Order: sequence, then C-alpha cells, then structure tokens
Amino acid sequence: MPSLFFHQLLSAYAALLLFVAGRSALAQSPQDTHVNAREVRLVSLEVNDTPLAANAWRKATQTNAAPLSFSYVRSMRVHFKEFPPENGSSPKLQYFLSGYDTQWHALRAHAQLTVRFLDKDGAIIGTEDLNANGESAGWMGTVANSELSPRSATLSAPPRCNRIQLMIISSVPEMIGQYALRDITLSIERSGESEKSEIAISTDEGVEMNNALGNPLQWARSGTRAQLAQVVTLPNGKHTLALLDNASTTFGAWILKPAHCPEVREGEGIVLNWSECFSLGRGGDGWAFYENLPPGNYKLLVAGQTLEGRSIPESSVLAFSIPPPFWERPLFWILAGVASTGCAFGLTKFTAKRRIKSHLAELERRHLLEKERSRIARDIHDELGASLAAIALMSTRAQQKLAPNSESAESLNEISKRAKQTARQLAEIVWAVNPARDSVENLVDFVCQFAQEHLDLANIRFRTEIPGELPELALSSYARHEAFLAAKELVHNAVRHGNPTLVVLKIECSPRWLSVEIEDNGYGFIPSPNNTHGGLANVAERMKKVGGAFTAHSAPCQGTRMQLCIPLSTTHG
Repeated sequence: MPSLFFHQLLSAYAALLLFVAGRSALAQSPQDTHVNAREVRLVSLEVNDTPLAANAWRKATQTNAAPLSFSYVRSMRVHFKEFPPENGSSPKLQYFLSGYDTQWHALRAHAQLTVRFLDKDGAIIGTEDLNANGESAGWMGTVANSELSPRSATLSAPPRCNRIQLMIISSVPEMIGQYALRDITLSIERSGESEKSEIAISTDEGVEMNNALGNPLQWARSGTRAQLAQVVTLPNGKHTLALLDNASTTFGAWILKPAHCPEVREGEGIVLNWSECFSLGRGGDGWAFYENLPPGNYKLLVAGQTLEGRSIPESSVLAFSIPPPFWERPLFWILAGVASTGCAFGLTKFTAKRRIKSHLAELERRHLLEKERSRIARDIHDELGASLAAIALMSTRAQQKLAPNSESAESLNEISKRAKQTARQLAEIVWAVNPARDSVENLVDFVCQFAQEHLDLANIRFRTEIPGELPELALSSYARHEAFLAAKELVHNAVRHGNPTLVVLKIECSPRWLSVEIEDNGYGFIPSPNNTHGGLANVAERMKKVGGAFTAHSAPCQGTRMQLCIPLSTTHG
C-alpha cells in the first residue's frame, strides 16, 4: 500500500533526524508566519481542452491587456503558482472569477493525526489517517485565539500489533496553514479485562514549554523542516502541539516517542479522543476549473492568504469575455418574433378550422348514433315487446281452459311468468338504449318505479327522499344502465336477505355527483373489506367501471345503508 510505504519510509528517515532535528531546531528561530512578498502568477490556460497559444497568452497577461474573447466555454483550466523570493514564506492559494463566483475558492490540502500500528520489533504493520481540512469551527486567526473542537475515532488493532504510535503531520509538503491539537486520550478494551484501560498523552509536560520550540516530554519533532512543529501556549496556560507550516516545499511533524507508545494487542478496540483547531490550505501551484460558463464579461483573480487568514491583494488578473450566441441577440429576437407571430396566426387559423370541422363531425356522429339508438329502442319495443305480451296473454288464456293442477297448466303458467319477466327486462334495455332518457331525472324516476313495484310485491313499505327539483344534467346511457343495475341489486338484496319492513330511497345531487342511497331496517350484517356479502362485489365493480364509488354501512340487527356515488361527467357510451 502506498500509504503504508510512505509511513515506513518516513519512520526510517525520522529516526535519523530525531537527534539532529532536536538540536538544530532549537538553534533556529521560527519563520515569520506573514507572507514575505511572494507573487502568485498565472502560468497557462486551457479552453475546451485546447491550450491557449503562447503569443496570445503573453498578450493576455500583460498590464492593461485587452480581454480575451471566446465564442463558448465548455471547460476552462487555469494553472497558477507562487513565485517566491529567497527564504520567503508561501501563501495559501485562492482564486475568484468575477462575474460568476460569489466567494473565493481556496485550494485544499489536509493535515492529519496518523495512528501507526507497530509490531514487537517496532516495524509499521498498518496506519490510520484521521484527516482535517478547511477551517475548524470557532477559528479566530491563530491557534491561541481559537476554540478547540473535540473529536474521536474508533479503531481496532490489526494482527501482530504490539503497540501504537501517534504522529501529527501534513498530508503533502504543499500544505500551508495551522493545525493544533491536545487533550489526547486512549480508551483500550483489554483482552480478558472487564474495565477499559484509560491512557492520557500529555502535551503540557516538557522543557521550556512556553517557548515555541520547547521540548515536550513525550513528543519529538521530525520532518524536512522540524521547526515548523511548534508549541503554542494557550491563554489558560496550557499547551498545544501545532504545525505552523508556511513553506510549500517542506513539512514538519510531531511523533510520539517510542518509550511512550501505548501497548495494544491484536483485536483490541481503541477509542481515540482529542481536541483540535485548524485553518488549512495549499501553496505551491494549483488549477482553477470551470465548466459551461454563460455569456458575459469575466475577470479571474488569483491571490494568497497568510497563515492567519489575512488576504493578500490579487497578484494576477486574467480578463476575458464570452459574447452571447446569435440567438440571444436583439435582432434575432425581433426577426424571430415577427416569424413567430405569422406562424402563430396561421397555426391558430388552421387549428380553429380543424376544431370546428371536428366538432361538426362529432355532432353529426352523435346525431346519427342517437337516431340509430332511437330506432333500435322503437323496434325492440314495438316488435319484441308486442310479441312477448302476446305470448303471455295466449299462455294465460290457454291455462284457463285446462285443469288447474294439470302438468300442462303449470307449464303454461311458467311460460307466462317467463314472458312477463322477459318483457320487464326488455323494458329496461329499451330504457337504457333510448337517448331520450339520458338524464339524471330519468334515472331517478326509473329506479323509484322499479323499487316501488318490487317492494309492493314483497309487501314492504317504501319511502323516497328526493329533492323537489332535480338539475337538468345529462348522463350517458352506459352510466345510467350500470347505476340502475347496481340500485336494482341493492333493492333485491334488501328483500332477499334483510327481511325489512321499510326501505328508504334517498337522492342527493350536485353539479359533479349523483348520490343514490338505499336504507332498510332489516337484519343487517357485518360488512367485509372486499364487499363480498350478497353480491356487493358486483355492485362495487359496476361503480368502478363508471368512475364512481360504493360504500356499505351495516351491523347485525341495526339495518343496512348502501350508497352509490355516480360521477355526472361520465362519458362512456
């Protein structure tokens, strides 16, 4: 693993540096954290994956140069870097595209608290990097003035682990910023022990701890520039271990000395707690990326920040523009408006003609359909109805000439009954087909007539509650027929299963719905979720076909109330 190789290499290198760095760091004064006249310059530009020509680039980066112009920008990559004087400090790089961005973009890099897992010989067998990037909550410009935020991580010791070592280090040499931590504790679940082992790693004990280059008792400096690892004294007199890194080509680090590395065995759980504050960025060089920029005038500004977060005036500016495409220019819209008006007028006229023609054709189709329905209803009534009536009459007369209880008399009686029943059903079909009956009022009248006749035969009282005047609303033959068959089924059910003494038919009507409610004082029943009692599933299915609804309310010995809701906008035909 690259990360493991890096830590092993750094560990070997740090062992050589510990003695030298510990002495030489004390002899050096810490670098000033202010940026010392470092300039940030634009280096190159790529637009739509094509580098800008060298000649055009030189002209664009001259003082008071005319803005570059691009017909469109699908992608833009701008390379910029710092150009330091000798022994100068590096800034944290940032960029801002005026005309597009609302805030500066800082280049990102991170510092980390690294946990090394060591075997019994001190070799690294695994690492865990606990990263910090950006700026911590409560950051106030310096470590001493900022609030430290608590943080924790849960780890597990790998196979062959004997102890762990902590290291505070930047992720890459280009990291620029401040990173500090303290209050380091480890809670270890020891194998075979019921209580956790609590270990505190001190950042306060040591020699000359009020000096930035003081020597903590448990920690040693390391890195290519060890004096970047400093001790910061807090207002309360306590101390933090900090990386005050202002160099983009070197780095510093704190390493827990081997004598103070806690013992940890394979499989043991570790809870690591600490407090930290930080403000981190990146120096050296970087890239600004933009995609699909809209038309407009832009200025790309690149600049730096000090470690304390103070902005340095822009070091370099690149101006460019993206003109709007031809379809966003005024002349195009004028011409487009004239053309659109003409097209809209022609299309409106054409559409109106087609709509009128279609409407007339639909009226003609409906008229012919109604004529055909009227003819069918008339023929059925005149021919089949008359024939059935004649059959019933002749069978009744023939029955009167026979002995009352003879087999022939009974057969003729059955023929008469069947003929009358068929005649009633035929009347229902004629009523459903006849276009003159396509109204709410006709449906209500037909339901009332059927209920009255059926309940009179069963010797059951019948009462209606109907508005004095029903609205003149149309209702398709399909909806009328389905609603009537559903109401017919409910009246049959009341007589067949309820044994009531009274049935009430209630009608309510609104501009959108017709409600038909049939209530009785019979035995009642327990409604099922799927309305399977007494054929109610068929009623619900009929209402579903026309876009309506069916509800049943009943309880044993408490009667029954059934409601049909029929939409008046139904257009089935």
